Amino acid sequence: MDWEVFGAILTGDQKRVGYGSDLTQLEVKSAVAGNSFEYQYHKEHGEEKLNEDPQIDHLFISYSKDYTSLVVRYVEAARLAPVFESWRQGYQERYASGGQRFRKSISFGFVVEHSEVILRVVDGLQVYPTEISR
Repeated sequence: MDWEVFGAILTGDQKRVGYGSDLTQLEVKSAVAGNSFEYQYHKEHGEEKLNEDPQIDHLFISYSKDYTSLVVRYVEAARLAPVFESWRQGYQERYASGGQRFRKSISFGFVVEHSEVILRVVDGLQVYPTEISR
């Protein structure tokens, strides 16, 4: 499933060209319902990405394994900024020691606590909101 395309259609945003966020105004993360959301920062452009992530809003998509149910949550950049800042030292240490890839996760619970639900689908039927306005 291409969750970035789904996020673009849902929000009216567009694909970003080059390295960085998935869309021009949003980062899109997805995981099976209840699981955490993984971020990867590569050696070449990871620092740029780690600088950008706290400045853009994020969509978190939690889905059932059979894709019949999902919840899309929106989190403003300001709520996530302290999380990304707390990863900075680990990122620098990882690559200073010759590491290959820096990975961190944001927990499902954190996302639920700090987000606004913008779409909920249960058993293939949209249940929230009752209408999506553009």
